[in-house]
Amino acid sequence: MSHSLPVENRVFTSPTTDTNRRRLPSLLRSFMAGAGRYPRFIWGLNLSAMMVLAAWFAIDPGVDLFFARRHLFLQVRSVEQLHSFTEHSDFMWRLGLLLTIANCGMASFAVLTCGLYGRYSGYSGVRAQSGYWSLLALWIAVAFNQSNVAWHGKQARALSSIGTLEQLAADLRDHWPQEDGNRSALGSFMAYPVGRPSTLILLTPPQISDGGITVCVVEHAPTGALRFQLSGTEFGDWLEWHPPGQQPAYFVGGLLNTHRLIRHDKIADRWFLVRYDDR
Repeated sequence: MSHSLPVENRVFTSPTTDTNRRRLPSLLRSFMAGAGRYPRFIWGLNLSAMMVLAAWFAIDPGVDLFFARRHLFLQVRSVEQLHSFTEHSDFMWRLGLLLTIANCGMASFAVLTCGLYGRYSGYSGVRAQSGYWSLLALWIAVAFNQSNVAWHGKQARALSSIGTLEQLAADLRDHWPQEDGNRSALGSFMAYPVGRPSTLILLTPPQISDGGITVCVVEHAPTGALRFQLSGTEFGDWLEWHPPGQQPAYFVGGLLNTHRLIRHDKIADRWFLVRYDDR
């Protein structure tokens, strides 16, 4: 009478896999023993963190100013300097969001790297390797193109104000003020230089979109172009109307301040979103 011998169920791993896993610190091996059970969660966490970062760059109108001030934050050397940052809630919640996204991204990438190196199930293989390097490339692209992502988001927001600005521009093209005054669409303004004004300083900046975009200065160029300096949520950039065949360029304003062109993009017929170095 023959007896069948029981076959022990084992998970066989290659010598390379065992060697790689043994090289991982014991703490990481223990962690991977738990995290390895949820590869989809780790992949999803990393992808979600990257998408939230890109969406934040595109949606938040204050992200450029935050990153400009971030460099100053890193140079803080006293309690007084630190207090000047912590008293601004806008800066602190953005800093908290950045740290949260960065921690989620780095932690999930650490797990993915260990899983790929140790050849854990769900983290290795051709598809997993392709996904890993694709995610890494996306993170690098978003992180190193923060200003470009923010600029495209700004274009989308600025486009909503073109209708209102077109009405203002049409009135100013036909009736450019020659002295200080008040108009229903502009509010009170001061005109400079006296005698032949080319600059209007708006004392009560009118809102030109539901997103809180306002205009604080209007420049009238000799070519007929009209430049509207934005304030409010989109502080610092310009929306400009130019006659056919013309584009934004370096100019000196009516207050003799120079504006060196940094970048511009056409967002509507004859309308451009423009950024200058006003220093």
